[in-house]
Amino acid sequence: MLTPKIPRPEGPYLSPREVAKILDTSTDAIYLWIEQGKVASLKIRYGMRVYHWIPEEEVERLKKEKPPKDKLLSTRQAAEILGVRQEVVSELVRQGKLRGIKVGLYYKIPESEVLKLKNNGGINSASTPEAQAHD
Repeated sequence: MLTPKIPRPEGPYLSPREVAKILDTSTDAIYLWIEQGKVASLKIRYGMRVYHWIPEEEVERLKKEKPPKDKLLSTRQAAEILGVRQEVVSELVRQGKLRGIKVGLYYKIPESEVLKLKNNGGINSASTPEAQAHD
């Protein structure tokens, strides 16, 4: 089965992966910056997926002023830090109690958000039924 070609807009646009290579950072960091509004992007829907394309002038701006890096964790990594099941972390993100972004099919959570939750009383402070059942 052939994978369909991702639609690329006309003009000087780069994919998040290309921008990550140029800026020597992770693709996840680029998606986080897009989500936070630190990077302007053209959003194209193709089937059920959404693709982001970043203008070259935006890349030039980012070269001059790199946004601060915040390591992105998988739900598994966040669960290990918080001492809960991976499903609990996913549910917290879906409920908006833990900030995360969806990259493809998976959630990525900024490490600073996980540490903030842990230092403010952990999962019990977020009070989800799943978290309470885990105790």
